[in-house]
Amino acid sequence: MVIVGMTVGGWLAGRGTRWAAPVLALGAGCLAAGAAVGHPAGMAGVAVAFGIFEWAGISADARLQERITDGARATITSISGLGVEVVAVLVFAAYALGSNWAGPGLLFTLAAVPYLVVALGLWRA
Repeated sequence: MVIVGMTVGGWLAGRGTRWAAPVLALGAGCLAAGAAVGHPAGMAGVAVAFGIFEWAGISADARLQERITDGARATITSISGLGVEVVAVLVFAAYALGSNWAGPGLLFTLAAVPYLVVALGLWRA
């Protein structure tokens, strides 16, 4: 179900980007609610959230590509990719550490917080 959400999010990437802040906030809410339900039906909310996050990530990458010059494109995209990978490893480590004290529902609910912070930052921009 989550892969379907991500596929739809990728397909919709680039559309409606002016709504990034409220859509990311919606994604954070869907992730938190879907994870907190503690029932398999909650995966629908998680799938919607992952679709929104895929849409936002691909749209941000495309926007980055549009804004940089040809001479700097390889360097900037490499640094951007490295940043994404470093953050991913840190999130995986935090999840692994947190799993000593909490279950997946709570950890996924907490994972929605950074998305909400980004959404609030975009609203202010």
